[in-house]
Amino acid sequence: QCGSFDKKIWKKAADHSLHSLFTVDFKNFVDQFKYLESFSQYSLDNGLSFSIAAQLFSCSIPIYLFGNNAQKSKYLSFLQTGKLICCNAITEESSGSDVFDLKSSCKKTGNTYQLEGHKKYCTSAPSSDIALVYLKNKDSKKKIGAITVFIIDKKLNQYTCSKPYQKLGLKTAAMSDIHVDTKVSDDQI
Repeated sequence: QCGSFDKKIWKKAADHSLHSLFTVDFKNFVDQFKYLESFSQYSLDNGLSFSIAAQLFSCSIPIYLFGNNAQKSKYLSFLQTGKLICCNAITEESSGSDVFDLKSSCKKTGNTYQLEGHKKYCTSAPSSDIALVYLKNKDSKKKIGAITVFIIDKKLNQYTCSKPYQKLGLKTAAMSDIHVDTKVSDDQI
């Protein structure tokens, strides 16, 4: 079966600072993990707990740690308050999560990049507003350092989602594939 978490509860979790864990105070790990673990343990919706953790660890924290100031300003506060939902797009059919064997790619032309690829099993993709997508840089001659991560926007038609997967567990953690075939500016890296 497939479904989706209640967005009112998603927002309520944000009101209780669940979406901003590790992105405000990156030092106090133990207490923050305990808070997230307690929420997950007592939540009646494991799919919601999984989706919050997926966004935190694979989207919000990477933007917090590696995003530039403009990206942090544009996205982070909206992720922390639950107003934006972000999915992580790394897994591919032929390579799984092995980033060194990605087939999806990007190629730079001037100040833009052409992005092309298909990603599998993206948690929260059907309800996402933005995605972090990992692509192999066609211009790079090396394996290490050849991966570029872009923040892309569904409202700008920079990616589309397949139908959600039917799953036996975590039914409210909607998951689908995403397809990317777009040009983006280099400020989305």
